[in-house]
Amino acid sequence: MNWFGTFEKTVQVIRDYYWIALIPIALWALLKNISEEKDIEQNFAESYGEIYNSTSVYKKASKNSYKYKFEYNGMEYFGSSIGSWQDGISVGKIYKVEFSSKDPQHSRMNFEIEYSKKIIQNKEGKLDTVFIPTSELRLELSTDLNNRLQKLKKLN
Repeated sequence: MNWFGTFEKTVQVIRDYYWIALIPIALWALLKNISEEKDIEQNFAESYGEIYNSTSVYKKASKNSYKYKFEYNGMEYFGSSIGSWQDGISVGKIYKVEFSSKDPQHSRMNFEIEYSKKIIQNKEGKLDTVFIPTSELRLELSTDLNNRLQKLKKLN
């Protein structure tokens, strides 16, 4: 048998049995995912994250992979979660992020409620950022605009 014949047989064996090499990789990915989920449950913490990028998921037309960033203990962390663009999820929106306080790299975004940032003045007079569900956010008008609106209402 010549060198080329041996090469062809090797290629044929690889074609026939390549899937066996994928088993340990798939198993490792599954165990890693389970470990991260367990870590999040045992060391649960929450923050708010903002979506900064999205890419479509291969062969799932309605699903996107959303990349987000959030802060914890003065550090910025990044993560990604899969959600449906049909739910109105898009770049720039804010949602809660559930993560492990021991390892914030283990995180997932909860797309159930969208939040909006609101800057308020706290009791000490310092500016503070709070997050309010977008559905509960009310438009606040300046005193001048509010007075003008009240006058228009009285005229009608």
